[in-house]
Amino acid sequence: FDTKYEVERLNFTELKRILYPVMGKLSLTSNDIYGLWNSKGRVYGRATLNEIMLDGNLKGYNNYFFQENIDQVHAKVSMRDGRVYATNIIAKKGRGLIRGSYKFDMNKLHMDFDLGLYKLGIQDINYYNRFPISLRGNLSGNIQGSYAKTLKIDADLTLKDTYVFSESYENSYIKLKLDDEKV
Repeated sequence: FDTKYEVERLNFTELKRILYPVMGKLSLTSNDIYGLWNSKGRVYGRATLNEIMLDGNLKGYNNYFFQENIDQVHAKVSMRDGRVYATNIIAKKGRGLIRGSYKFDMNKLHMDFDLGLYKLGIQDINYYNRFPISLRGNLSGNIQGSYAKTLKIDADLTLKDTYVFSESYENSYIKLKLDDEKV
């Protein structure tokens, strides 16, 4: 088959239902990923996981990825040889910006990502807000990682425009490495 597609207001539950004949059951749920997406492009090949191909663009809004909200996201998406790629990702979160790429191998259940953060307000990060800390500032830098059985992250970040209440502090450099559940 070879056809063009255009979809508006697609959500993750519908996407899983559409892809079930090719991908089978996915363990991710709408509690893990939520959003409304508009996408258009071309899907072609054969209806098997390794032979279906896709080239398209994605625009999403009201997104939640693993309990972290993303206001808007735009990306070029493709699928080849059982792998899903999102490149040229541009995401807005608060006043900050996230750029990067993502790859998911559906055969090996392995994910890789490479993200650049630009003036992302630390106070806009949902997980950070769970801590009783009054530190405010803007994160910039790079985060690379992978996930198969465990999450691995390598991050080089700078925290600028740092305040605790109304008192200003020097910029901070953060080097984070998470490997085999050890920080």
